[in-house]
Amino acid sequence: MHRLSGKKIVVVRTGALGDVLMTLPLLQAVHSVQPECLHVVVEARQKALMEGFDCIDRAFAADDLQWWRVYGDDTDSLPLRFLSDYDCVVALIQDHGGTVADRLRQRLPGEVIFRPPFPHRPDKHVSGYYLETLLGLPSPFSWPPGWKAPDEEVREAKRVLACLSSSPRICVLQPGSGGVSKNWPLKRFREQADWLNSQGMLPVFLLGPAEVAISETVHAFCRERRFPVWENLSLTRCAALLCQSEGFLGNDAGVTHLAAALGLPTLAVFVKTEPKMWRPLGAHTGVVDIRKTSEADQDGAGEVSRELGRLLSIRTRH
Repeated sequence: MHRLSGKKIVVVRTGALGDVLMTLPLLQAVHSVQPECLHVVVEARQKALMEGFDCIDRAFAADDLQWWRVYGDDTDSLPLRFLSDYDCVVALIQDHGGTVADRLRQRLPGEVIFRPPFPHRPDKHVSGYYLETLLGLPSPFSWPPGWKAPDEEVREAKRVLACLSSSPRICVLQPGSGGVSKNWPLKRFREQADWLNSQGMLPVFLLGPAEVAISETVHAFCRERRFPVWENLSLTRCAALLCQSEGFLGNDAGVTHLAAALGLPTLAVFVKTEPKMWRPLGAHTGVVDIRKTSEADQDGAGEVSRELGRLLSIRTRH
């Protein structure tokens, strides 16, 4: 068991948004034992978002710290000077051969805990794997974790919603992800949008860097249907708008995990990856693994509609 109460702790997890969000149960558990401070090192685009979570005192961008230099032999690099201020460094990063871990343990005054970023077992959820990094921490964790949007993002979200002329009941759909092979067919997202519209909801398509190849097609569809498109938002703007929405439909992707972390009823469609490792967390989440749907249910479209309807009914009752 690691005694962390009253200590200065930093958790390093660079990488994709979904990977970073899977550390939230670990961060909540660490926060619950009342350390002096709990900081994180993440990608620059994620910094402002992560600082909004109640369990995190401060976030740092890896690029600002020249994090790549931790893999070199420099004994006085910026990341080493930064890490030397902490009583405990938890690094969830690649370290082939353990050379970085050995180097940091030799040069840092505090405790250094290294763990590969992904579990070897496909039946182990990534968040549980991270929780095991620090044995003896309280569990189960509470979910969703608290998140507070910056005031300017709240104002902008309200302005955007005020411009919508139709139903305030919004369901957000994001048809892309970090890997094309993980994506449910775009035509199925369009079908779900039409179905949601028939149920009195307003489907909103969310587009970012992962949707560049399909952006024109989505825009053409949404112009015809008069559905809104939210495009190229910062993560804090995206989160603030999600907080005003009724539900979310997406692939196994970072924003899908963000929607779940914000407490939004969230349905993730799994095409290639393993839900046992990557399913979104929370009581109001669902998964459709299209590899396990019947052949008669093309691409699992019927199961997606049923599960999404169930989740949105949960939201309505609350």
